[in-house]
Amino acid sequence: MDGAWCSYEKTGEIGFSMVLYLALMCVVFPSISVSQKSNAQNEIVRLVDGKNPYEGRVEISHSGIWGTICDDKWTDREAGVICHMIGAMRENASVRKFSKFGNGVGSIWLDEVSCIGNETSIVDCSHTMWGINDCTHAEDVGVICVPHSDTTINPSPVTTLPKFYVAPQENIVPWGHSFQLICFTPSDNIPTSYGQIVWCKNDVIFFNQSTESHNSTSQWTYSVDHALSIHTATYTCGFEQCQKSLATVEVTEIPENECKLVQVQRPDCEMDKINEVGAEINLLAEGMTKPSDIHHVIKTALPKIAAVVKDGITNAQSLDRTVDIIHKMATKAEASNVTLHPKTFVTLVDHLLSTNRTTAWQNKSTPVESSVNKILQAVSTFGNVVAKTVTLNENVTFTTDNFVMTVARETRDKSIQFPEEEESDGTYLVLPPQLQINQSDFSYVATKFKSISEILSGGATSINTMVDDSVVSDVLALSLNGEKQHFNLKPGLHLSFTHPKHDMTKAGTECVYWNANKTKGSHWSTEGCVATRPGENVTDCLCDHLTNFAVLARPYQKETDEPEALKWISLIGCCISVFFCVITVVIFLVLWRFIRSDMNLLVIHLCLSIALAYTLFVAGVERTENKVTCLIITVFLQYLFLVVFCLMLDIGIYYFVHVTLVKISFLSANRFTSKSRKTLFLLIAYGLPAVITGITLSLTYPSNYHPKNICWLSYDTGALYGFLVPVAFVVLINFIIVITLVVTMYSTQLASTGTIRRKAVMGIRSISTLLPVMGITWLFGFLSISEDVIVFQYIFAILNSLQGFFIFLSNCVFNKKVIEIITRKSPKQSTITHSSQDKMSFVANSEVGDEILNEITKKLSVKKSGRIKAQNRSLYN
Repeated sequence: MDGAWCSYEKTGEIGFSMVLYLALMCVVFPSISVSQKSNAQNEIVRLVDGKNPYEGRVEISHSGIWGTICDDKWTDREAGVICHMIGAMRENASVRKFSKFGNGVGSIWLDEVSCIGNETSIVDCSHTMWGINDCTHAEDVGVICVPHSDTTINPSPVTTLPKFYVAPQENIVPWGHSFQLICFTPSDNIPTSYGQIVWCKNDVIFFNQSTESHNSTSQWTYSVDHALSIHTATYTCGFEQCQKSLATVEVTEIPENECKLVQVQRPDCEMDKINEVGAEINLLAEGMTKPSDIHHVIKTALPKIAAVVKDGITNAQSLDRTVDIIHKMATKAEASNVTLHPKTFVTLVDHLLSTNRTTAWQNKSTPVESSVNKILQAVSTFGNVVAKTVTLNENVTFTTDNFVMTVARETRDKSIQFPEEEESDGTYLVLPPQLQINQSDFSYVATKFKSISEILSGGATSINTMVDDSVVSDVLALSLNGEKQHFNLKPGLHLSFTHPKHDMTKAGTECVYWNANKTKGSHWSTEGCVATRPGENVTDCLCDHLTNFAVLARPYQKETDEPEALKWISLIGCCISVFFCVITVVIFLVLWRFIRSDMNLLVIHLCLSIALAYTLFVAGVERTENKVTCLIITVFLQYLFLVVFCLMLDIGIYYFVHVTLVKISFLSANRFTSKSRKTLFLLIAYGLPAVITGITLSLTYPSNYHPKNICWLSYDTGALYGFLVPVAFVVLINFIIVITLVVTMYSTQLASTGTIRRKAVMGIRSISTLLPVMGITWLFGFLSISEDVIVFQYIFAILNSLQGFFIFLSNCVFNKKVIEIITRKSPKQSTITHSSQDKMSFVANSEVGDEILNEITKKLSVKKSGRIKAQNRSLYN
């Protein structure tokens, strides 16, 4: 594909993500650029400000907005393509560079255009992405074309644009007074069926009017009832794009806190002033100006936004927009090697972090983490910009009411201490020499934020009365050579924090860092940091990486005797289950030649899976000291417990086919049971859990798979649903199967004519056989989610931790077949035929096997009832 989308050459200027996007677009969606090319000819280009329709500045329309093209790489080949598009000859076309036909205004849409010469549209040529360039309007390209010899009419759909003017040209307006600007043109050639009149402020379109909205004298007006500081600007107008003729407005006598004075008349005053600066910064973020222009825009925009913040921000939406502007400004300055005025920027951030001046922090109804994250990033980026100007052994310190910053350059054998000991106020950091740094010297940016904790907590809070986690210290930040997260520090970073005194029996303190996670959202994390000396009002930390650090107070949750008792019940029950599962497997293996069947094979696999899962759970669920080990333990725990439930699902299906389905449709059941299905059962048991575990791990790996304090699936990130959803499905299916089994059992003649006592005994024995191997007891687990229903938690802990013991009772102690073989009461059963492989201990233990078989045989009216009865008796013997 050689189209415009796939021909970008300046990959280094747009970043890896854009390169990857382009690659995907070219490989997967090659038709996109083709469809754009087909609509280009005779519709999207025009020549402007030439002496005739065949010469002028080249302008191209993109998304309905006209813009110019930079003259970089232009030759007569590119000019020929433009001439072809307007209906002129390719031959003898010539290019005119350096804005020969005057500077355009607005967007510069294309740059680095390179054509072969036979393209039908300029967008078919190689060029940058739309709007990506390093040019100014002084480099707008123009062309001169030669029309065909038989041309008698203007082939271009758009002729030279009429001139537009703004009057009055100079306006000095006292603050609070009204003013009006008039846009007019002496030309009568203004189309009314399409297009619009646009107004630009400082070369940015901010207002538009339809061509039919003019007054009786063909003039368009822009009126302001109450002049504010944001109205000081240069204004232009034009048809679809602004032209060069401009008017200036200067608002004088501007009072302090002007927005508060006009809050009734202009409730959006604060936001309007912020958006005024935001419009300019958005252009910078889109990469539509070169470094000299970036410097100019930032130089003028920074004082404007600083003035707004100085007056105080009361609106939460205005706060978010302001923080976004500061973040973009700092990011663009660092990327373009443009300086930020230090005093203005530092004062701006200080005012923004002041909760007294920026009252919007308390008024925000949405979480403040996103705004705080951008401020932290902007301050760090500003420090990196300053670091580029600092020489060896030089340091620059900025001190304000709400934060302190030091930027310095040192040799690599020097340690860092910030702040200086006499200025630390008990909160400081020390980084020993990092000899693994390859350079002879390094720069660092160290910052202490004094009000972040108050902003995040919504105000000062006593540690002893808080109910949620809360930052209770200043925030310390450190970056080396512009790297905000330098991992594997050797030696580690030492930090010491002072904080309000607290009762250590009610709340603990943890060393945390600010994790700017895009998927989970920004949050405090303990990864890589440990508290070496937690205390009542001082906490020392050791961290192996760099970023923003603080102390988090975490109130202790009051533990009752019940959870401790539940813990011991679960531990003892798991050990008992493992022991009896092993005993059950040993007994079945010793008697295997007498009891060989698919059902008993599933029981053996179930016992082995339970034993492995419980053993790994008891031994490894709290092994969090090693991240890799903990991850592996979590993976195997999820897999093994899912195997347990899939085996219980297999057993449920087995029971359903051999009892309920036989009752409903003997022929269908016989087709299924005519041969061993152990391969299918084991494939479900071990294959499905592997798929579910793999999907869960791939969606949440690495940091969201398990919490940091336990080797089990994380609930907060949703990984736990990779276990709960399959478990709920199995429990629901097996619960339905149990109901059908009980209904089938009680529909027999023996059940309908037996005594009440015998019915009760039969039901209890059957249910006791089914529950341990079908996972129905997990219903109590779902009922015990609420901590208030403690009885269900006890029932759940007892029944499930003793599952192996109950399996041993139902399949060994109360299994008539096993007992008879062990006691040698039935010598004839020393050999088992193939037809008796599928046994049903549930039916045998319920004492109704023969009756079910007789009733089914009678209902089906099978003539060869003797043969079928003999054959199926083995199913329930």
